[in-house]
Amino acid sequence: MTIVFARLLSTDELGQVTDYQSWVGLISIIITFTVWGGVCNVGLTKYSESRNKFVASLVSVSSISCLIAFSLAILFIDKIKVLIDFSWIIIIALFVEVMISIPGNVWQSELRYDYNIKFFVILFNVFPKSANSLG
Repeated sequence: MTIVFARLLSTDELGQVTDYQSWVGLISIIITFTVWGGVCNVGLTKYSESRNKFVASLVSVSSISCLIAFSLAILFIDKIKVLIDFSWIIIIALFVEVMISIPGNVWQSELRYDYNIKFFVILFNVFPKSANSLG
């Protein structure tokens, strides 16, 4: 995908896209503690009888922490704009992207835990690539 962007965008625009992706990753790690990593696997093993409740609590806690961070970001939007050099609409999009990705990341972790690799590969690797070629 980077090769396509490198052909379509100027150097400055490509740098902005890369900066945005870096900030999404960093903010996602800081705000959500990436609970879909090791925490999810340990919890799915430990709480196998109440698995759905555990997964729901992971999504809920991550979403609430993201909303709290978003509220703080709105309060200090001017200082954040200076710090990361993005407009306010890009900062809002950044938090929205982190918020939207939480359930998907937890679900991906749950699929990996179940060793449902075929479904995981088809859903997250083959389908998006075919959708991109159609669009």
